Amino acid sequence: LDLAFCNDVTDQGVREIAHCCRKLKQLILKACKQIGEFGNRALSKIGNRCKALEALDLNGCIHVSDSGVLAIAQGCPVIKDIDISQCSNLNPQSLMTLANSCTDLETFAAGKMPCLTDSLGEQIIGTFESRIVRLDLSFCAIGVKVLKAIGRCFKLKELNLSGCLGIDDECIQVLAEVRWTSISL
Repeated sequence: LDLAFCNDVTDQGVREIAHCCRKLKQLILKACKQIGEFGNRALSKIGNRCKALEALDLNGCIHVSDSGVLAIAQGCPVIKDIDISQCSNLNPQSLMTLANSCTDLETFAAGKMPCLTDSLGEQIIGTFESRIVRLDLSFCAIGVKVLKAIGRCFKLKELNLSGCLGIDDECIQVLAEVRWTSISL
């Protein structure tokens, strides 16, 4: 279900979706600015009822907070793709819980996350390095530690590091030393 940029979609609407669509596989709420505005009841309902959810896009849902992401991490065991870019209310512990709990994760997008630093990024990548296929850490405060961790992601096919001000020549050298077979940078 794609509801991207539907500015009038609220938590109430998403709760209704969770109630009637228990077998939902994909939910795109990109830039739905009202999601999470009055708490994270909608994401909690998704986590409680939509156990088959494989893909969730919350990019730009600026009110989403830790409780909503934790509900998804704990309630959606088969999630493979998640985009939490620009969800700036999330703390480092929520990101770690998400990475640790979502054991099928193949796509992780966390662009423009103020809390995603080089040390945190290294820890997060360490939890899914053997299975990650697509990784977006654009506009995050990352550097050489993350790049070394990325070098161990042998299934990685797509990597977005645009706007990362911590990326310098040393980081590029680390990337150049990795022998990926098919990656799009």
